[in-house]
Formats: sequence, C-alpha cells, structure tokens
Amino acid sequence: MLQFNPELINLRELIDENISDLRLSSLKKEITMVSVVRKEFPVVADKNMTNAILRNLLNNAIKFTNRSGSIKVNAVNEGDAVVVSVKDTGIGIAEKAIPDLFRIGTKYSRPGTAKEQGTGLGLKICKEFVEMQGGKIRVESKPHSGSEFIFTIPASGSSEKRD
Repeated sequence: MLQFNPELINLRELIDENISDLRLSSLKKEITMVSVVRKEFPVVADKNMTNAILRNLLNNAIKFTNRSGSIKVNAVNEGDAVVVSVKDTGIGIAEKAIPDLFRIGTKYSRPGTAKEQGTGLGLKICKEFVEMQGGKIRVESKPHSGSEFIFTIPASGSSEKRD
C-alpha cells in the first residue's frame, strides 16, 4: 500500500516529463501531444501517484487514438481544486462502458487502434491514486469523438487519504 506523501511539485514539469517519456510511442502513430499548462504550475501533491496517473492517462490516449490524431493536456485552478485533463481525438468510449472503467471487480479492456493490449487495471489504479489525494476522476467520451479524462487534486494539498 502506498503512503500519501504530498510535496510541492511543478505540475507542468511532471506533465512535460511524461510527454517526453512517451514521445516515441506517439511518434510511431504520428500523434501530436501538447501541454497547454502554464510553465510554472506549483501544486502540493504526491509526485509518484500523480506521475502514475498522468502516465496511464497519456498511455491510454495514445493507445486509443488513430494515426495522425492529437492529445492535449491542460490544468487549471478552479476554486479549491486543480483540474487536470487529458483530451484525445481517439475512438471514444461507449456510454454503457463508462461505469465499468473505474469499478473494482469489473474488467473492461479492449485493443487499441494498433492492436495494443492492456489489462483493464490502469484506470482503476488512477482512481485509487486520485482518491488517495482527496480528488475525483471522471471521463467525458462518445464513440468516434475522442475522450477527455479529468481529475482533480485539492489546490491546498492538505488532503488526507480517504477510505
């Protein structure tokens, strides 16, 4: 079990590191990945958990985006939360499948646009890590219209693990 260890991090730098680390995967499919997050975006969050969330969401976006598509990462302050979104121009998700994406005990996995395989566990782990930081995660998606995964972390960074 991971401990929640909040620290001051620059969210833009963490996003940029993940985009850089996944650049080869995106280039193979000619997918453009960009961050529109301001250069200095300090947050108090668990760096390892936030890194795992970003990496999983970006990996999924690459996996389910067709050749020559795009992925955009954004983060904004909204009241007492930081709202982070990973939006792709991919194949989207059927409405009936959305509830199973984050639910423990259900398995939802399908091949990516280049037949990439997955376990169906990544989004469940993301949900766990987001909730351990006091945030929430959701998705907005329609088939053939891409997906936007949105998660929040408290702006104050004073959250504690929630059961």
